[in-house]
Amino acid sequence: MSDRLFPQYKQLQDSVALCSVFFDLVDSTRLKQQLGPLEGVALSLRHNELCAQTVALYQGQVVKHIGDAIYAVFPNPLPALLAALDVKYTIIKENLPFQTKIGLSFGLVTPVRTPDADYLGASIDMAARLASQSAPNQVLLDESTFQILKPLLKSLDTVIFRFLGIQELKGLSYTPLYELSHIDLGFVQEKKAPSPQATRFFARPANPQPATIQSVSPSSAGGEGSAGSSGGSHNGGSVSPGGLTGSIGSTSVASSFFGGTGASPGSAAVTAAAVDHTAARQGGAGPVGSAATAAAAAVATAGLSPLVQTYLEPVPVADEAFRQFLRRINLSREDVDQVFTMLQNMHYALKDRADFPVRRIRPGGSFMRGTMIRPKKSLDLLVEISPTDGKTPNVTEVLGQMREILSKVGWNRDVEEHQTFLVLGHEDSFRISPVLSLVEEEKEVFYLPNGPDTWIPRDPQAPERWMSEAFRRHGPTFLALIRILRAWQRTNCRILRTLHLEMLTDLLLRKVRLEPGPEGLYNWFRYIHQIFSQQKKPFLADPSDPTYFVDGYLMTNPATFNQFGRLLSHSLQLATEAVNLAQQKQYLLVQNKWRALLGPGFGA
Repeated sequence: MSDRLFPQYKQLQDSVALCSVFFDLVDSTRLKQQLGPLEGVALSLRHNELCAQTVALYQGQVVKHIGDAIYAVFPNPLPALLAALDVKYTIIKENLPFQTKIGLSFGLVTPVRTPDADYLGASIDMAARLASQSAPNQVLLDESTFQILKPLLKSLDTVIFRFLGIQELKGLSYTPLYELSHIDLGFVQEKKAPSPQATRFFARPANPQPATIQSVSPSSAGGEGSAGSSGGSHNGGSVSPGGLTGSIGSTSVASSFFGGTGASPGSAAVTAAAVDHTAARQGGAGPVGSAATAAAAAVATAGLSPLVQTYLEPVPVADEAFRQFLRRINLSREDVDQVFTMLQNMHYALKDRADFPVRRIRPGGSFMRGTMIRPKKSLDLLVEISPTDGKTPNVTEVLGQMREILSKVGWNRDVEEHQTFLVLGHEDSFRISPVLSLVEEEKEVFYLPNGPDTWIPRDPQAPERWMSEAFRRHGPTFLALIRILRAWQRTNCRILRTLHLEMLTDLLLRKVRLEPGPEGLYNWFRYIHQIFSQQKKPFLADPSDPTYFVDGYLMTNPATFNQFGRLLSHSLQLATEAVNLAQQKQYLLVQNKWRALLGPGFGA
């Protein structure tokens, strides 16, 4: 091995790891024309002096002045980022008469032996392209540099960031970009710097209208209440590769992710008002990790299903502590925008490929059923494909194709391949599942993966259609109650699957009225405990397939059933103690009990 690697080491032994930063004065030519040569040059020198002083303050080194730009290096990305944000902060807060564009990239560079210090390397080219791509007073980073900084950002409570999507950089193909800023300054507004992303993925109409879209539903094999991999009672058949005939002609992904070409004949069309993108842009800085507000343009053109729209609407809750808690765990506009930004990027990566006939890409799981809570753990994305040759592809082959395509747009290090799906990212991950769409006897039939060689018939839109009916039956407080229960599930009962939790709550609310508050939660635990004390067999049919039971994984496994019974009994005890303490007006102890049930965010 040393014989093969040592020559490469010899070539790289002079290389050093540095963070390259470019500060580029905005509109320097125009300024010189407006102000005259002398004042224009003085302004340029003032810009360069500010940048050079700030670089020195953070232990960096100015390598050279390139006209009206400065190239500097730092030993690691943290001081480089802080220096960049400091320059931006000074320009804005002191109302200086110029702006700058800033790009950062960390990587190996090679010193050049010239009279003056200089470096060569791919990260230098990347930093220069990022500065060129940047809007005035915007700080841009590439994916690898951001990942190095991300763990450190938790300690910097005044630094915020957002994902801007995958954008094309001249000479460097497509790159995931991130913007970082000081919380007092917020992000650069799109009206000042239209993001190329907003037009790369969509041909946006001049006057966007409210979109009529197909209601989008999750896959029962998409992580929550998985029909394909659970141990429930199931009598349906399976399909092996090559065992199906007939297909839908290959079509590209529609500009809307929902509905579009080839929508299921049985799916209910819903009309949703377009999101007020202007209001979203005027909302100021988002929280740490918020998505690019440019993604709201995609939401405006695609529309929101009524269930997703509920994330953005206040829900009346009588109890103040529970109202505050619900506000804390509800998805924000930025969270919803982040999902649609990811859909844009996935749409771009997979669309219009002859070797991989994608029809639609849509979100699924609890997000589309309106029951996802913060912090987001994993979101299901469904990639619907239609083979053009009439043959059923191997599940492993489909996953391999998707992984290869995603690796070409910069996600190769973040994609994990599992037996029936891909996982993209680590925190705030996305679970990508293929959906096979075929025509059988002039009817569209969907299949979901159930192993490396098997697809099973499942309607991926059925769970959301079921939730839409439940939402119509019970109203907004139904989703509010489930979101609070999701916090309990995440804190105390991870064994319980989300679709199972939702269907149990719907079943209960058909008999009794429960409000999202302390009394409602106590009664939920009390009634559910009674049900499981009496019921010993599966009883909740899967909306995707009536021959399968959503609760089969629990009711047919004695060890799992007993574990759930212990967790439920413990939770009922805590809820009972909370209600009794409230009657005694021992409110601090009450809060501690609910916190033990719902997590540390309650009452924080």
